[in-house]
Amino acid sequence: MPADPITHAAKLPFGYAVEFTWSRDGGMKVEWAPDVPAIRSQRHFRKFFAAYVAARATFLRQVADVVGGAVAVADVGGDDTPVSVVRPSTRH
Repeated sequence: MPADPITHAAKLPFGYAVEFTWSRDGGMKVEWAPDVPAIRSQRHFRKFFAAYVAARATFLRQVADVVGGAVAVADVGGDDTPVSVVRPSTRH
């Protein structure tokens, strides 16, 4: 297991950025820039959330690779699939 935490930063629509961090001791943390998103338009929110989910999946795949198993994610407040599973990368 690496001693350093796993981090992944991504630029998102509408001027937002997110940085995910995971460590064995600290768990998962999410930091937003410039602030926590506040998107009122449904159409803009769908575009933003799709980009966020893609960035999060990339990060969680790295975590799954390190821990050697699947990682489950529960989104609260949405009408779509509330739970998803990110599996480790396939090794050839």
